[in-house]
Amino acid sequence: MEEKKITPQARFERDKCTRVSIKLVNTTDADILEHLANQSNKQGYIKRLIRKDMESAKITFEERCILTGIIDAKIEAMEMSVCALSLRNKHTEAIAKAKEAIETLKSIRQKM
Repeated sequence: MEEKKITPQARFERDKCTRVSIKLVNTTDADILEHLANQSNKQGYIKRLIRKDMESAKITFEERCILTGIIDAKIEAMEMSVCALSLRNKHTEAIAKAKEAIETLKSIRQKM
């Protein structure tokens, strides 16, 4: 039996490409289908939209610094409140919730 030779293009597509498809319903997605039909380069158009969305989801270094400062200040204020309440042995439920919130904020801060 003779082996089929794979073309360089087919090898490239097999090794380097991923195909993604979506199913659109002609009636409910008619607006999307019409809009796509007007695009000369559908793949490029969709990739630009995705990259634009990805870029808008990023926060800048300056925004990250501001958020970090706000979170750190909130953690410090909550820790001081927990300490004050603990000294008075009051509001144990509030203390537990505050400690939980502090841990959540620390987790968020760490991910930044």
